[in-house]
Amino acid sequence: MPLLVVNHDNLPYYAFVMPEQTTFQMRWRHSVEKEVWYETYRREHAALMLDQTRFKTFGAGVPSQGGARTELVDGFVVMRGFSRRVDPLWIQVAPDETYALGWGGAWFPFYFPERASLVHITATRGTLIHFAPSLVRPWLLKINKALNVFS
Repeated sequence: MPLLVVNHDNLPYYAFVMPEQTTFQMRWRHSVEKEVWYETYRREHAALMLDQTRFKTFGAGVPSQGGARTELVDGFVVMRGFSRRVDPLWIQVAPDETYALGWGGAWFPFYFPERASLVHITATRGTLIHFAPSLVRPWLLKINKALNVFS
């Protein structure tokens, strides 16, 4: 089965069934700019591809143009049409940057408050049995959060 797998400490943390052309997002708070950034990825030919990035302010290391098209949309600079292979996607997750993965209209945060952690996200194939805990974890976190709202 085609999967998107988020690994932390070399173990599957989250997993999602991800057929070709399925997209997901990453968001985080930039450590210097203190603004939220968004990136959209898709699965193409069994690999992750960067499609677009969206942010509010330019700072050190940010290109003035990227992808096939750059435009201003609702106060965000949006760079589209990268089609850049990024599989695996490596991310240094710092506790104060509030990283989260967007999937199916929901956001799934990375909870590593004790230290900065290295996470890698990849498109792979696997069995549901092998990845069962990481397939269930994101949804259990959402259910737990919803239940805590009512308590």
